[in-house]
Amino acid sequence: MAAITIETVGEGGDNQRPFDHERDATRQFDSIAAVHAWLDGEGKEPHKNHDWAANQYGLYSSTKEGRGESWDLNAGWDNAFKMSYEGWEAGAEKLRLAMEKLEDFSPEATMDDEADGMDLLIAEEGEMFMPDEYFAGAEQFMVDVRFKVHKPIIRICCNLSASAGVQAQDMLARGIVIAAVCRKLERLGYGVQIWVGDAGRGSKGISVNLVRVKDSSEYIDDKALAFWMGHPAALRRIFFRFIEATPVKIDIGSCYGMPGNFTSPDFDLVSPSAHLAVARKEGWYNNPEAAAKATERYINQILSGMKVEETICD
Repeated sequence: MAAITIETVGEGGDNQRPFDHERDATRQFDSIAAVHAWLDGEGKEPHKNHDWAANQYGLYSSTKEGRGESWDLNAGWDNAFKMSYEGWEAGAEKLRLAMEKLEDFSPEATMDDEADGMDLLIAEEGEMFMPDEYFAGAEQFMVDVRFKVHKPIIRICCNLSASAGVQAQDMLARGIVIAAVCRKLERLGYGVQIWVGDAGRGSKGISVNLVRVKDSSEYIDDKALAFWMGHPAALRRIFFRFIEATPVKIDIGSCYGMPGNFTSPDFDLVSPSAHLAVARKEGWYNNPEAAAKATERYINQILSGMKVEETICD
């Protein structure tokens, strides 16, 4: 289990408060595989301690059907569960289009290569065909394409938290921007550790859930990255199940809590939660050029060591 320190949760100012490990609750998964193992076991069904959710909604929100296009792109629980394994092809295409806009982008600053760095073995997408081995009858004739880099490790967490009124397309647009930040930094040679998280904040308590999507020395394909960072069902189906199926009742008040921002010294960037307006406010919802500018701004801020300012949500 990774040692992640959550310092504060809230919206800033008077709404911020320290995370209390006795009063609040956090769940961490060190890999997508660990999520799958949990969903197939402890998380297969909501826990009886959380019958309040069923009483409020008539059915647990993670499995309630008919929520519509604006809620989870009509994914439902079954498709969300399937995409958590297989990834999201339509989202991968959106990520590839976003990366095309960044092809000629060079950041204004670079991090010190000696700072918090290590030799990393990074795998490029796809495999290389080895014809000599194939025609010699070898069983192994496809090999991963890999290269070594020595760069600082950058740790990024995409906060998936979003109010119920936030449209699925806005959540998608925000997630693809953060995914593109990660991909571009990888292509620049940095080792990028990627997390996704959710902070449910209420008057009585806080629930923070975190999943490490990839370690800095690992590769994740575009389909998986697009689902976990960009598909609203990652939050509204999978992460909601984290809350519903825990044996410890997380008393955050009614429903699943308000979306919260959180800070941690373990991350170089934690993207903000989505309240009732996100990408449309800056005009880059469905605007690839403006989205690319937002991505470039994040990268420049991270590499220059600046505090990443809130630019995506209100």
